[in-house]
Amino acid sequence: MKVGGCFYLPTPEVECFVVDRLYFISFNMNMTLTQGDFDEIEKMMDEKFEEQLRNIPTKDEFYTKMDEVMGELKGIREEVTVVTHQVSGHEDRIVTLEKTVTS
Repeated sequence: MKVGGCFYLPTPEVECFVVDRLYFISFNMNMTLTQGDFDEIEKMMDEKFEEQLRNIPTKDEFYTKMDEVMGELKGIREEVTVVTHQVSGHEDRIVTLEKTVTS
């Protein structure tokens, strides 16, 4: 089992168990986690969670950005339609000119 960049093999002296995706390794079966240990783990998890929440945009920020993106997408689609129509017009002219030149 890989934990924190190190590999540990469960043996009778080493017990591995998972609590909320955190790996705890007990090197002595008589060692247990105290309430202070759990409080420290909870504090660390709360800090990490709040750090992750800072990176998430608010609902208003999200919808504002999505409005910008959708506006750009609409503009691009309209531009593609115009360019496609222009290309079609050019193709018709080329075919007409080729007929004139070859006849």
